[in-house]
Amino acid sequence: MTWCCRNYISQIKGAHTDSGVQWSVDLTMANRLLKGHDNLTPPKERAISVDPRMLFHLREHIRKSGSMSRHDKRILWLLCTFMWNGSFRIGELLPPTEMGFVERQTLLGKRLIMKSGMVEGRRQEFLVVRLLDPKESRDKSRAMVDVEMFSCPGFHNPLEALERFRERAEFPLDPDLPVFR
Repeated sequence: MTWCCRNYISQIKGAHTDSGVQWSVDLTMANRLLKGHDNLTPPKERAISVDPRMLFHLREHIRKSGSMSRHDKRILWLLCTFMWNGSFRIGELLPPTEMGFVERQTLLGKRLIMKSGMVEGRRQEFLVVRLLDPKESRDKSRAMVDVEMFSCPGFHNPLEALERFRERAEFPLDPDLPVFR
């Protein structure tokens, strides 16, 4: 309930600022009421953070799954490595529905860019994931953000996961379609 109110207020404030209308509303009392309401409601179970040990067990579970195809296992593990290494929100990578996607909000093949450059005195390849509408962006005219992911030692290497996925993908990466499909 409280998050609905806060979201609604945020939407109104955003509409004002996007329209160039000054926002000068004092929300002190509203914030106190919402905080009081939060204090009266029992706390929900909090989301737990994923640590490397959890990630390892997740990978083992995916590998041993008898109900998934090799393609599904590799794409799921690719998603896990991207989420872990890039600290993405799920909505920045996956389409909102199984049958459709929002072009500016879903990670498409053309937004995976391999680059190389000098890192600590040596040439290294890295992957750039281009987000067009990241949640953090306040200025929508310059909303694009490039997230760089580097090869790393260990089982959660996103470049290795991408390479293994490409080796046997049922659906090769299409520049104009979602990566995760």
